[in-house]
Amino acid sequence: MAQDKTLDQGKGLDMGGRTMKLRTFEGEPVRGEMTTDLPVSQDGLPVLLVNDEPFSPEEAEFFLESVTQEEMKMLSEGGYDLPEWEDKDKGYEEVEQDEQIVSDED
Repeated sequence: MAQDKTLDQGKGLDMGGRTMKLRTFEGEPVRGEMTTDLPVSQDGLPVLLVNDEPFSPEEAEFFLESVTQEEMKMLSEGGYDLPEWEDKDKGYEEVEQDEQIVSDED
């Protein structure tokens, strides 16, 4: 019986129970999940739920730290395009370089 319980727990994790590790833009670690069980899930599209609060693709300001391929697929289906945590500084460096080029031209 203990094996069945372990298998059930494993299935629950694979099916979406807050397995995604995300980071806020301030670097705070948070857990998230994709769900279609909310009224804001229009046409059955998955919605990102973080700390029991739904976020639309436009509102979701998070970095991806650790997600499964299934979760990536659900994020994509829901219209989410979240940057990876390891790429967090990449955008800032590009902006700083662009600003430096503009300053040099003045």
